[in-house]
Amino acid sequence: MKLDEFESRFNRADKTVFEYKEIKYQRVLLITDMPKSQADDLQNKLQLALKGLEEDAVWEQVIDGQFDNAQALIEIIDAFKPDLIVTYRNLRHRNKQQDYTLGIYVDVLTQATLMPVLIIPYPDNEDFEESLSRISNVLIVSDHVQGDYHLIDSALPFTGGAGTLRLTHIEDKQVYDRYMGEIDKIPEIPTTDAKEAILNMLLKEPEDYIKSCEEVLEAQIPGLDLQYHITLGHCLEETKSQVAEHNIGLVVANTKDDNQLAMHGDAYAIAVELKKVPLLLL
Repeated sequence: MKLDEFESRFNRADKTVFEYKEIKYQRVLLITDMPKSQADDLQNKLQLALKGLEEDAVWEQVIDGQFDNAQALIEIIDAFKPDLIVTYRNLRHRNKQQDYTLGIYVDVLTQATLMPVLIIPYPDNEDFEESLSRISNVLIVSDHVQGDYHLIDSALPFTGGAGTLRLTHIEDKQVYDRYMGEIDKIPEIPTTDAKEAILNMLLKEPEDYIKSCEEVLEAQIPGLDLQYHITLGHCLEETKSQVAEHNIGLVVANTKDDNQLAMHGDAYAIAVELKKVPLLLL
């Protein structure tokens, strides 16, 4: 066996497997621009819907008049030290239904804090309570699901242990097509075989990882319905399709990018467009 062939086989056998770490949301900060009575009503609805959170979780509210800039809000968060932040898009903006933005406060919360941010539809929406009723039907969206334990661990409490967790791994078709186009230009490479082998490998790695998730979670959370979808496509379009097809009640995505301050591009597109579905942004 040649050295490079041995190395290839070794690398294929070196698989990432899922490691479960229980996450508990024991301190929840609800950030609103509402008066106290409306914030209380919203908190009651959320506590009923979020059955997977700790029963004795401590809730704290931010209400109208308690902050007037992003820095003041960050100071409130630093003082309370929540495990989870809950809010809605376009906080402190008169038009809560803007189509093209999450608002400056949500942008700051997702990028300047380390804790998960649960973005709920605006409570005045007529289908608000219906959207909360499906929150245990959870979709995780990623282009690199293997090895990202935190994404799965953070989503699991929202299933309540008896809901559905659907793992979606989406290989970027535009990136794939670009590289395959370059391979087409190299006569020494058998193009058809190379394209098929590369695609199979790209899709097999997340499938193997998800199978390791199944083994672990079947033992740890036996009531969980774990499903998965692995494909080559466009992240936003695939996500919208999955949400509609499977009646998804919560979409979970990574927002932070080590190479920039702004929210990760795919996550931002998903967050802006999916206005009627709760989002857990990590």
